[in-house]
Amino acid sequence: MFGFNTVFANSGNVRSWKATRWWLHDSRAVIRDSVLRLVALAHRQKLDLAPLIATFSLEHRGAARKRMLEFANLLEQGYTLPGALEQIPSLVSDEDVLNLRFAVETGILGQVLETTRQELWEVDSSQQLRIQQSLAYTISMVLVVGFLSTFLMTVVMPTFERMFEEFGLRFPLPSVALISFSHLFAAYLPLAIVLIVLAFAVGWLVKPMRLLRRDLSSRLFRPVAQIRSAQLLRLLATSLQAGRPIAGSLATLARYHFDSNVRVKLLFARNEMELGANPWDSLAKSGLLAMNEAKSLSESSGDSQAWLMRRLAKCKEDRYRRRNDVLSILLHPLIVLLFGGVVLWIAVAFFIVSVTLITVLA
Repeated sequence: MFGFNTVFANSGNVRSWKATRWWLHDSRAVIRDSVLRLVALAHRQKLDLAPLIATFSLEHRGAARKRMLEFANLLEQGYTLPGALEQIPSLVSDEDVLNLRFAVETGILGQVLETTRQELWEVDSSQQLRIQQSLAYTISMVLVVGFLSTFLMTVVMPTFERMFEEFGLRFPLPSVALISFSHLFAAYLPLAIVLIVLAFAVGWLVKPMRLLRRDLSSRLFRPVAQIRSAQLLRLLATSLQAGRPIAGSLATLARYHFDSNVRVKLLFARNEMELGANPWDSLAKSGLLAMNEAKSLSESSGDSQAWLMRRLAKCKEDRYRRRNDVLSILLHPLIVLLFGGVVLWIAVAFFIVSVTLITVLA
């Protein structure tokens, strides 16, 4: 058995220098990709996965290292690969765990890992980078605009108000609206802070986020349901090429799928098949496939059917990515326009006040 204490005892020099930066840790997506690559490498080279994961954990700190060491320990204790990953839900995605569980149960682990390895090379991180940049820009602008507007509204604007009272002048409408909004904002600011803190706290809790990610997202958002359908098509195509019966594959997916909504639909399709229905028509009736997709799959067979399933899956994934790309591209300009509008409002309000005072004094 592999001794993890030995790794840490002999890792003094290794831990003193790391490829990962201490001030900016790798994201969960990067760690997830690395773990999956190690899984594929260990299977391809017939290596023990636990030592690889334990050694790789030395490159990381905090929660990431803890999760990887827990994963390695579970493997050492005899857990299967998907069984160990199911105990650590944040190490890889639910989709990854389903892929591995399906592969192990149907005996096509090598094929699924090869497909996963190829997909990892095709991952485009530009979308995530744009979102991170927009988030960083938002935080920095909130701090800068918040500090300047607080100074202007608590120090400068009250001075202007007193000057207008002394001259018997009416305050300009844009400035009155700005003052009213600032008072309203200040009144609800404590509540907003509490809600933001609670939102971040809930984000750190695994179970509520897993419930939203697993069961509710596919019910509320059609694109999520489409991407789940694409994953099913890819898995069924791989099992079909490996010579596995479609009925057994559907039964396995219905047993282990993480989304209860999809699980119910798969059970319905499997029951329809047991009554003699066409598998693709059953999937269409359950809502997992469109009728035209089911018709095309029914008219094909063999390798052409597997190719068509992968093609349909890719089309669904491409539509999902294009939609997310458009949203991520529009996000930053919308944030810029929002803060630009706030700054313009403040500037106009103070400019009108200044012009009015200068006109009176002149």
